[in-house]
Amino acid sequence: MTHSLSVHERLAPKAALPLYCFFVSSAPRKGAPVAVVSRFSQLRQAQDANGAWQLLRARNAALIMAVLDAHFDERNRRIPVSDLANSVDFALQELRFRANIDYEHTGADACEQWRKKGYLVRRTSKQRREETYELSAEAMTAIAFAKQLVQPRHTATQSRLSLIMDAVHDLAVASSSDVERRKKSLLADRAAIDAELEKIEQGTYVVIDDSKGLERLSDILALMNEIPEDFAHVKTEFAQLNKTIFESIISYSDNYRDILEDIFAGVNHIAQSPAGRSFLGFYDLMRDNDLTESFQDDIDDILGTPFATALASEERRQLHSMTRNLLEQSSDVNEVMLSFGHGLQRFVQSHRYQTDRQIKKDIDRALADLHKLSCIASPQKTIDASLHLSSISIQPVARWRLRNPAEIVAAPLEEISSTQVGRLSLEELYQKARQSEIDFEELVENVNDVLRCEHERRTASVKDVLEKHPATQGAASIVGLLSLAYKNGRPVEGEDELAWETEHGTWRCALAPRYEFYQEVQL
Repeated sequence: MTHSLSVHERLAPKAALPLYCFFVSSAPRKGAPVAVVSRFSQLRQAQDANGAWQLLRARNAALIMAVLDAHFDERNRRIPVSDLANSVDFALQELRFRANIDYEHTGADACEQWRKKGYLVRRTSKQRREETYELSAEAMTAIAFAKQLVQPRHTATQSRLSLIMDAVHDLAVASSSDVERRKKSLLADRAAIDAELEKIEQGTYVVIDDSKGLERLSDILALMNEIPEDFAHVKTEFAQLNKTIFESIISYSDNYRDILEDIFAGVNHIAQSPAGRSFLGFYDLMRDNDLTESFQDDIDDILGTPFATALASEERRQLHSMTRNLLEQSSDVNEVMLSFGHGLQRFVQSHRYQTDRQIKKDIDRALADLHKLSCIASPQKTIDASLHLSSISIQPVARWRLRNPAEIVAAPLEEISSTQVGRLSLEELYQKARQSEIDFEELVENVNDVLRCEHERRTASVKDVLEKHPATQGAASIVGLLSLAYKNGRPVEGEDELAWETEHGTWRCALAPRYEFYQEVQL
């Protein structure tokens, strides 16, 4: 009967190799100097351009990595700009006081410098009105490398080697067209399963011992810690791809017509890229409720084992929240991917790319003229021309002069003449109030009236309400309807063109995100 090979059996030598096989690789190769030069060029370029290398070479590398690592973890992947600036400012004060560190920067200045050097990434967030900071992929790489130097991790473990060998074996079988090999592999797996079932029925099954269980669990946590860095690299790749597509459209590249046609047709080039398709496969798994629930149940069972008690409290918390963290981080990457795709779509469909093309043409033409002039005259040559810039003169604080309020004599108050107070009717008072405030009662009645008329759909967009009840207060009615839709409605994909009549009799229109009311509104 065939049986599946264990790790030790797979590692066993099949046959002795000839002695000369061990000396073939030691012979010098003719192309070695060329390979050295090529590799040196690559590493020199990475040394100058890679943010992780620059962070490791920084003068205050230990301080920067300690501060960033203390603030960013799996629970705090994105931090508002003001919150991080205040926290970093407090941390720097503690370092100056306790460790005698000479780093004369405020928290806001330090964060901005680290952003410019590529250690932090500043992004907008739909959940928050304020921009947020997050660690760049390069900073994650540098911090992980430094932490591994402080606490080395054993990577040559039996469980990790078994994982690699099983993955290689599965890939070899899956990519093979040999029917006999596939059948043999499946029969071996079935024989192994039957053997395990027989052991269970006989009560002779073996539970993994604590040392091997802890070893496998440590490998799982190590792989889990690498995923945020992978996500950061994916977001960086999305940003670079977005920039490349933008430059292709602006610069009239060879395939810019195909790109424009695809974007007009609704194709998301970011999602269709190799990185996008690979991420979407991961994201589809995370959105499978049955799979994630089973995954979480397995984690809970592992946490109940005796060897899991040897984990630190932070590791146990990290393992318990693994499913939630993976879902949150993948959702964040998906949001970045969709935002880039929608941004390109708006950029093309609004024809803004034509304006940017003209600006690029003007800049290129100016640079070409400047190159021609540089061949005739030096850039430092004085010419008889003056250019008035729209700027202000900045003076040092020493030249400021305090203003004395006593120097300004106020003019005498004019005598206020009293006149008879006029009477206002209730209708006139109502019209005065409508000039300064939005009439939400009227808007609520309009929305509910349209919803009652929609017997089949029972939904109405802001545009539907305006078509039946025009904006009586002009732009104020538009703002009021959008405010009601934001609080009581729900967003729908697309945009609406909302029109209103001004007090001078002219019509104006604006594009706004599409919202729809699905139930009656109450104040």
